[in-house]
Amino acid sequence: MYRAFDCRSSNEHIHELLQRYGLRSSLLRLKIIAILQSAVAQGRSISVRDVHEKLHALELTVISIREALKRLSAVGVIVVNPDRTYSLAAKALLMLGTGRQPQGRVAGLAEADAFPT
Repeated sequence: MYRAFDCRSSNEHIHELLQRYGLRSSLLRLKIIAILQSAVAQGRSISVRDVHEKLHALELTVISIREALKRLSAVGVIVVNPDRTYSLAAKALLMLGTGRQPQGRVAGLAEADAFPT
């Protein structure tokens, strides 16, 4: 008896999120979003230094992490809080909460900025 092999990544929902925002999936982006997701679950935001500390095994510089955070912020996946910590944006939280992509226009975006379906 054979069972179907599921090749889907456990990070598939994050891949889909990045795709919706027009970004490629990189290990760094996947890890950063997973860290932010964990922080949200704990009810907190996270600093660049905190992200760097959690990614110590990847041997990345703080500058590399800061650049990745800036890019994610520029497209609206994450937000920079007044205390210079980072959180997932509300729209990204909605997408990650269900593990599915929203269909059509995402609320709050201008028509020209809507994600393709």
